[in-house]
Amino acid sequence: IASASATATTTYDFGTVLTGETATRSLTIRNTGTIPLSGVTLSSVDSNLTQSGNNCGGSIAVNATCTISIIYAPTVAGTISANAISLKATAVSSNDLIFRPTSAFTGSAVVASLNYTNTSGTTITTYNAGNVNNGSTSANTTVKLVNNTSVAVSPTFNTPGAGFNVDRSACATIAANSSCSITLSFTATGPGTNSTNLTATVGNSSKLLTLTGTGIVTYNTLGSSLSMTISNGGLRAAGPTSANTAYAAGAIGLVKGSSGYYFEATNNSATNRTAS
Repeated sequence: IASASATATTTYDFGTVLTGETATRSLTIRNTGTIPLSGVTLSSVDSNLTQSGNNCGGSIAVNATCTISIIYAPTVAGTISANAISLKATAVSSNDLIFRPTSAFTGSAVVASLNYTNTSGTTITTYNAGNVNNGSTSANTTVKLVNNTSVAVSPTFNTPGAGFNVDRSACATIAANSSCSITLSFTATGPGTNSTNLTATVGNSSKLLTLTGTGIVTYNTLGSSLSMTISNGGLRAAGPTSANTAYAAGAIGLVKGSSGYYFEATNNSATNRTAS
């Protein structure tokens, strides 16, 4: 009498998977009956397990094998359900055969846990470069990105911009319960405060570090020996040796008077004019 049967006996352990990430295992099916099988399909009672590639859709000869790729894609922490999947095949006699793999699927999901610290190990949520002269770059500051998860993680990062320089090359992979170093600095391109975020993402979990820096413009203190002139539309320091120094025609001179300093415009003649 012809009989239809199939087995799937390989061990299917997905290990520990981060939520938002995936792991794939190949399920091997063997036709152990005496008649061919066809149309093997997978049904899952665990929503985190789905079918990918399936080369078992055609006819499976007696004692032949085929494979189905199964993806574990957890969205929340937990473990794979017992008897997570079942398989359905059709025998040549059109009788359906329902069977389960003889070894259980195993695996667990964890949520990535990240935080930033300073080099002393104190948790931080912000980095402030302070005041930086326009056109200058602040000194480098090192912060740590800590992986508090029981498995290694490979974070992805955004690009903060807004004048902030970030070297995260040491953080391609962070071992379980370990950390990596990130170097930060700020280049001021104009006056005012810039603020943005550095975001590290692992699976469906992310951690933000707020970045702040202020660009400033400094001015020299005016003294009795300083004058300013306008040349080709730009204001420049001329620097006479005293307040009563001759200025070129068309200049604006800083003059020391009895009640303080003031600007005096010269005439536009070709001759120099002495500031009073």
